[in-house]
Amino acid sequence: MTRRSQRDAALDIALVRQLQLQQAISRAAQARAALDVERDRQQQVEAEHDAHLAAWHGAAQAAQLSPALLANCSAALDSVSMQRDAASRRVDMRTTELEVVRAALQQRDRLADAADRHALHAEQRHRAALDERRMTELEIRAALYGGNR
Repeated sequence: MTRRSQRDAALDIALVRQLQLQQAISRAAQARAALDVERDRQQQVEAEHDAHLAAWHGAAQAAQLSPALLANCSAALDSVSMQRDAASRRVDMRTTELEVVRAALQQRDRLADAADRHALHAEQRHRAALDERRMTELEIRAALYGGNR
């Protein structure tokens, strides 16, 4: 493989790595947005749970205890508790997903950085080879023509 083709291959690889890095950044942003949505939903469900718990406490401590009202509040509290648990699981799932995506992003960043460094070194080697060739040509001309040109 010639120096030029090595340089071109290194530049192509660096470009691909940059594109992969951009995709990883996009996926990380999407995962973060999904986590934020789930956290907002979890906060809403927590607020609903707190409201139902307060209603249940109010019904339980009322001067006239209504068994029907207490049962209704208890059933509503159970339903909201299940929603709260499900929201918590979704947040945990999205958090895990974000951690995986972040790890992939870090890897893509390292790969892109390494590819950029490799492309830079390939470019430097290519330029050095061109300079060496030019110097050799000048030396040959000087030897052939006695330095008159």
